[in-house]
Amino acid sequence: MSNQEAVGFISYSAFHLKSSLAELDIWMKDEASCGKGFGNDALYALSNYLKKELNIRLLLIAPAKKNTRAVKSYERAGFKRTDKKMNAFLAEEFQLMYGNGDYGVDETMILINHLDK
Repeated sequence: MSNQEAVGFISYSAFHLKSSLAELDIWMKDEASCGKGFGNDALYALSNYLKKELNIRLLLIAPAKKNTRAVKSYERAGFKRTDKKMNAFLAEEFQLMYGNGDYGVDETMILINHLDK
């Protein structure tokens, strides 16, 4: 929220992941809402909540590789690129369903943030 107006949306899910992991998803309302730090603030606030309240120790976010603006933004927020594929983070029963990532194995960029540091 900014000046009583929604500027984006952030959420997490963990049901499909190994223990102590959460996957984040973030969307900005429009182009005018980008580049003002709203996303980074939201990522920081949700990360702190997940660490403190749910004992989450590793966050991942998985944009399309071609979304270079988002990837750079996540890196500024403390996420690091990894060569690991989505399967490395999934609980066994979700390997087949989610193992390719949202954009396909070769088109999904996985970024991680260790909250223990």
